[in-house]
Amino acid sequence: MSKKRNWKLKLIVKLGLIGVVLFFVKTKTGWLDDYVGGGKAEHKNEAYYIAQLADELGGDVEVTVKGGRADIVTDNHAIEVEWASKWKNAIGQALWYGLETDRAPRIILLIKDKKKEYKYFLMLNSALQRANIDLKTGFREVN
Repeated sequence: MSKKRNWKLKLIVKLGLIGVVLFFVKTKTGWLDDYVGGGKAEHKNEAYYIAQLADELGGDVEVTVKGGRADIVTDNHAIEVEWASKWKNAIGQALWYGLETDRAPRIILLIKDKKKEYKYFLMLNSALQRANIDLKTGFREVN
């Protein structure tokens, strides 16, 4: 076998092994699920749940404000919808969008596994209470 063909064969084998390893890591850990739809077909992206909640609450979706876009704006609330593990990001966004829309800020966390992720909802409310921030919160269990 020529050196050129031998080199190509080794490269193909190495790339194949890397692909197999990445596949097993992703399926076992859920790595990248939020970004590429994940190993579980029933998981939807954040935009899906925002649209669903906006429909239920009678709000507008992705309302542009200075410095960003509020996920949902109703007559009374500027609502930030966020995955539970990103609860810290939601606080600043909700406060800013409430200020920019002249509405009360609100946060709704998306929880995939209540047993594992409800702690984030508790952390969010503990931080708000400690900082004496009056902000309505809630969560939505998603599959």
